[in-house]
Amino acid sequence: MKRYRWVLLALVLLAFVLRVHHLDYEGLWLDEADALRLASAPLSELVGRLTAVGENGPLYFLILRGWVTLTGESEFALRALSLLAGVATVALFGALGHRLGGHLLGLAAATLAASSSYLVYYSQEAKMYAILAFLSTLAGYLLIRAFAENRWWQWLAFLVTTTLAMYTHVFGALLIPAALTYALARPRAHWHAWKGFASAFACLTLPYLPLAAWQLWALSLPRPPVGSYYGAPAYPDLVRLLLRSFGTIMPGFDHLTSWLLFGGLALVGIVPFGRRDARYPQRCAYLAAYFLVPSLLAAMLFSRVPIFLDRYLTPLLPAVLLAMAGSVVVAARCWRPLAFVPLGLWLAVNLPPWYDSHVNGLLLKDAWRPASRYLAEHQQEGDALLFVSPDGRIAYEYYVRQPYRRVETIDLLGRDRATFDRLLQERTTGAQRYWVVLAQYAQEDVDDLTYWLVRNATKVDEVGFKGILVSLWLPAPPGRWEPRPSHPTAIDFDGRFALVGYDLTSLSEESVTPRCTTVPPRCVLTLRLYWQAGERRDRDIRVSLRFVDREQRLWGQFDLAPNPFYPLAEWRTGAIYRKEWYLPLLPGTPPGRYQLLLTAYDAESGETVPATVAGRRFPLATLGEYVLRPPVGGWLAAAVPPGPSGRFGAVQLLSSALAPAQATLGEALTLTTFWAGERSEGEAQLKLVGREGIAARWSFALPPGSEVVAVQSRLALPPTLRPGDYRAELQVLRAGQVIPVAGALPFLGAEHLSIGQVSITDRPVQTVLPAGTQPLTVTFAGGPQLAGFMLAAEAAGGERPVTTRLPAGATALLVTLAWRSGGPTALPYSVFVHLLGESERPLVQHDGPPGALPTTAWLPGEVITDRHRVPLTGLPAGRYRIVVGLYDPLTLERLPTGDGSSRILLGTVEWPGAG
Repeated sequence: MKRYRWVLLALVLLAFVLRVHHLDYEGLWLDEADALRLASAPLSELVGRLTAVGENGPLYFLILRGWVTLTGESEFALRALSLLAGVATVALFGALGHRLGGHLLGLAAATLAASSSYLVYYSQEAKMYAILAFLSTLAGYLLIRAFAENRWWQWLAFLVTTTLAMYTHVFGALLIPAALTYALARPRAHWHAWKGFASAFACLTLPYLPLAAWQLWALSLPRPPVGSYYGAPAYPDLVRLLLRSFGTIMPGFDHLTSWLLFGGLALVGIVPFGRRDARYPQRCAYLAAYFLVPSLLAAMLFSRVPIFLDRYLTPLLPAVLLAMAGSVVVAARCWRPLAFVPLGLWLAVNLPPWYDSHVNGLLLKDAWRPASRYLAEHQQEGDALLFVSPDGRIAYEYYVRQPYRRVETIDLLGRDRATFDRLLQERTTGAQRYWVVLAQYAQEDVDDLTYWLVRNATKVDEVGFKGILVSLWLPAPPGRWEPRPSHPTAIDFDGRFALVGYDLTSLSEESVTPRCTTVPPRCVLTLRLYWQAGERRDRDIRVSLRFVDREQRLWGQFDLAPNPFYPLAEWRTGAIYRKEWYLPLLPGTPPGRYQLLLTAYDAESGETVPATVAGRRFPLATLGEYVLRPPVGGWLAAAVPPGPSGRFGAVQLLSSALAPAQATLGEALTLTTFWAGERSEGEAQLKLVGREGIAARWSFALPPGSEVVAVQSRLALPPTLRPGDYRAELQVLRAGQVIPVAGALPFLGAEHLSIGQVSITDRPVQTVLPAGTQPLTVTFAGGPQLAGFMLAAEAAGGERPVTTRLPAGATALLVTLAWRSGGPTALPYSVFVHLLGESERPLVQHDGPPGALPTTAWLPGEVITDRHRVPLTGLPAGRYRIVVGLYDPLTLERLPTGDGSSRILLGTVEWPGAG
C-alpha cells in the first residue's frame, strides 16, 4: 500500500510537470478572453446567463472571479486554476481505479490520465472543462464509496459534487441518469444504502429544476446552424469522434482499424481480472452507467439540437480511461511485459500532440497575442479597428489597453445589404484608415464586407496570423464595385450559379509557381473564383477542381461548396461572390503543362450539374492550360513517402510505389516514383517478371533537372498477360545502356531494383448481350461498338419497361447500353446520354464512364453493360429524342462513328410530365 501511494504521487508530479510546462506559451484565444470578461461581469449578469440559450453555466466564471482577485489576470494565473483541477483529477483517477479494481487498475488509470492529451490540453486552458472532468470523476468515486460504506457525509458530498458539475456545465446533468443507472445495477445493495441514495437523488432534482426548464425551452427552439459543431452524428460516429478526442483512436487510422484496435482494447478492459474478481460487477455497472447511458441520451439530444462538441461530453471521460486502463491490467495479469502493449499504444497517440506543441512549438490556439501587438505597434491616431467578431475585440483589449484607440465590431449575421452598408458607414465615419480583423471562425460570410470595402476603400496591406487575418484599408471615393478577375469566364451551371472569372497566383504568361510551406512539407496553388448567383438555388451544389496533365493523370484535387459557409439558397440573385481556394499538389509534381478542370455536382445525389459554355452543354469546364514551374528551393525531400529506393549512377530514386498489389486482366497499374539528381536524356523501364521470364515492359522518360520531382505513370496490363504472380523490376537506361543500381560495394551492383510483387487474376468475360436488349450495331472510331440498349422508367412501384411513352410520375429514365469491345482504347472515354427537345440543346442528361472498367481495360470481344440514370425532375411534358455517344473527358472531343456522326439516336419517348 505504501509503494502504491509513492507511485501514485510520482504520477501526480508527472502530471503537474506535463501541464505546467509552457502553460503561458500561447496567448489567450477567444473563449479564454471571453471567460475573463464574464468573470468580471456583475453577479446579476452571471446568474442571469444560466437561462440564456447557448450558455454552459455560471459556476466556473464565479470561481474564476474569486481566483483572479487573488492571483491576478496574467495568462499563467488564469490557466493555473485549470492546472490545479487537472492535477487533482489524476489523483482521483488513481483512487477511482483502486476502488473498482485494486492497486494495478488505480495506477494504470492514473498513468493514462496523467499522459492524456485531452486532459493536458484542457488543464492549460482558462475554461471550465478541467474542473468538469474533476467533478465528474469525483462524483462517480463518491457514489461508489457511498454505496459501499453508506455514510451520510458521503451522500452529502455526492449531492454537492454532482450539483456543482451541473452548474459548471449543463451537460454535467448527464451524471444524474448515470447515477440512477448505477444504483439500479446494484440491486443487492443494503437497504440503508438505497435509503441514502434515494434521499440524495431526491435532493439532487431540486437544483436541477432551473436547468431542466432551460433545456426543455431550448429543445423547442428551431435547430441552430451547424457552424463549428459536428452537427448531429449517428451514434457510432458520435462514439468514434468522442474516442478520437479522448485520445483512444490513433489519428490517420481508418475507421475499421480504429474500432478493431482500440475498441478491442476497451472490450478487453471490461473482462474480469481473474476468477475471484469480486469487484467485476461493480466495475461493469460503473462503465455502463457512466458511458453507455449518457452517450445514448446525448445522441438523442443532438439529433434534436445538432450542437455536438466533444468537450461537452467530458463527464464520459472517466469511464473511457478506466476501460483502457483495464486492458493494461488484463495484459499484466497474463504476462507482465504484455502490459506495455496497450500502454505503448496509448502513449503513441497522446504524447505526440504534447511534444508538437511544447517542444516543436506548433501553435494550437489562434494567435491573438502577436496579432494584438502588431495592431498596437502599427496603429495611428484616427484609425478605426473593425473586428468581425465581438470576442476578437475582447481578446485584443486584453492585450492592448489603450482607451484612445477607436475600436468597433461588426455583426455580419441577419442583416440586409442596406442595413449593413449603413452600419459600416457609421462605424468608419471620420476614420483615416480602417483595420479589418477577421477571426478564423468568423470567416463564414464576408462577401457583404468585401463588397463594401472594395467600393469604399483600397487595401494597402495584409498580414496573417494563426487563425487571424489583419488587413489595412485606405478610404476611397464611393463607386460601384465590378469584379475584375484576371481570367473572365462565362460558364453557367444549369441556372444555379455561374463562374464569371478566376485569378491564379503567380500568373505570368500562363505560368504558375506553387507556394510551398515547410511544416508540414506541401505545395499549393491559390485560386480565387468569382461566382454569380442564378435563379435556381433549391439544392446545394459542390464543385470539384482538378489539376491534371495531358495524360489525364491527377496531381491535385479539391472538392468544396462554392462558398462553404454560405449556403447556395441564401445567395442573392445576380450578386457576385468571391472565394479563395487552396489547391494542394502531390509532393513532387513535375514541371510541365497542366489543365484546370472544374466539375459541379449535386451535393445529395452526386449527379453532375452540366456546364454551359457559349450555348453548348458539357459535363465539365476547362479553365485553361498552364505551365507549372518548379518553386524556388525545390520540393522538399521530407515530403516523399517511404518506398523502395536506390541510386542509378547520378540518378537517385528516392521512393517508389506500385499499385494495386492485386489486379485483374484489363485493369491498369499506377507507378509513382520520386527522383532527384541529374536525369537528362534518361529513361526508366518497369518489367513484370514471372516464371517464364519478362511478361510485360513499359518505358517512360525521366524529367530533366536536379529538383526532387515525382513521375506518375499509368501502365495498362496487356490482354495477353497470363494470370499469376509477377515480380516488378525497375531499371534506368541512358543511351540504351543500363545503369546498375549501386550496392554496398561497387561489385555488388545489380541491373534492376525490385519494387514489389503484383498478383494478376483472370476475370470472367461476358460475350452475350443481356436478355431483353434491343440489338444495334454502331461502331465508333477506335473500336468500341454499341451493340444494343434497353429503356426503363424509375417510378414509385419500381422499374417499368419503356417503349415510346414514359409513365406519369416517373422520376428517371434508365438507359442501359451494351457495348462490344474491339480491344482496349488509347484513351479512357466517357459516355453521354442526352434528352433533346425541339432544339439541339440537351434538357437533361447523364455522363459517366461506360461500365465498371474504363475503355482502356476492355478485352477484345467483351460485352460491357453500362447503365445511366437520366433524372426527369423539372422536365416539361413533350416528346424527346434519346441520343448517346462517346467523348474524351479531358478535351470534350466526341468520338465519331463510322458514318462520321458524333452521336447515336436510340429513339423517341413521350413524357406526360411529373403529374
